[in-house]
Amino acid sequence: MEILRHSKWTVPVMLVLALILVAGAGFVWGRSRAAGTPASQVGYVDSQKLINAYLASPPVNKVLQAEKARLEKEMQAKIDQEKDANKKQEIVNQYQEQLNQRINQEVVKLNTYVTQVAKEQNIPVVLEGQAVLYGGVDLTEAVMKKAGLSQ
Repeated sequence: MEILRHSKWTVPVMLVLALILVAGAGFVWGRSRAAGTPASQVGYVDSQKLINAYLASPPVNKVLQAEKARLEKEMQAKIDQEKDANKKQEIVNQYQEQLNQRINQEVVKLNTYVTQVAKEQNIPVVLEGQAVLYGGVDLTEAVMKKAGLSQ
């Protein structure tokens, strides 16, 4: 997907997903501990695979491409009126940030699926897959299935 090819997109999206996963894991862990379930299993997901599949899925991609086109049209109108090169760059940066925020809103929705799968499988903690050196339960495919994404 064109949006993720730029390193400018990947880092903010990965940071948001990591924070979401940690918060979601803490919620699931806290609920399972309160219910008396031992915290014996750790789950993990390949967040890059999930993000790529989710953002490339037709419904999400359609929404993001429409938003991108709208923002580019707005941005171009403002740039055409501006003479100063520095201010033009500020306008581009502002619109880039707006698009990043919109993409992050979509990525946040993945947390719902991660949390649901973790609860269903009684997994109290979910980490980013790259953080797991040994063991754990890979929830990536189950999350993709729950989100209706092709594997």
